[in-house]
Amino acid sequence: VAAGAIVRAASLALTAGALSVAGDSTSRTEARSIAGAGRGKVAVAGSIAIAIAAGGALARLAGTAEAQSVTLAASADGRATAQALPAGHGVTSDGDLGLGASVALAVTTTAVTAEVAHGAQIVGAATLAVTATSVAQTSAEARMGAAGGEVAVTPAVAIALSSPVTLARVGSGATLAVVGAFTLAARSRAATTATAGAIVVGAGTADRKS
Repeated sequence: VAAGAIVRAASLALTAGALSVAGDSTSRTEARSIAGAGRGKVAVAGSIAIAIAAGGALARLAGTAEAQSVTLAASADGRATAQALPAGHGVTSDGDLGLGASVALAVTTTAVTAEVAHGAQIVGAATLAVTATSVAQTSAEARMGAAGGEVAVTPAVAIALSSPVTLARVGSGATLAVVGAFTLAARSRAATTATAGAIVVGAGTADRKS
């Protein structure tokens, strides 16, 4: 509701969030990469997966609300999943060198704000609720292997980052005339999982990093 606007109603609800489909409102980004290399004097394979999920929601009252019940609610739920995997053993070499590398990067950011803005007015309300909720879930998995060869090197790196930003606020200069319950709440949850694994089989010289 923009500054200067006046809303008169029995109740007013301003909600912002992702569309729910079959009860699921999670925004998902997924990336999966599979790589391998067959026999040869020099066998090289690389598997890279990058997934970035960014979402947000804003519920904002900047004008005047004249209602018995006023609700401002904003929510976002984001999930990023990245998998960098080997095909079979990953790299199989019967020569001098077998090199297999996997990198998985997953990033989830959510920015959610529910606010009664600077200078806004709420008049005659029995209840007022301003709530913001955000969830950021991130998972990264990197696996690679190397078999055979005089020298086998197989690094695997997994990086997962979750960054939820959640804000529920009443701006300076806002006028609130509420005779009953007033709720101001911001809630966030972040879950991050990173898994990396590498295996070398039957190499004259082996270097495994994860």
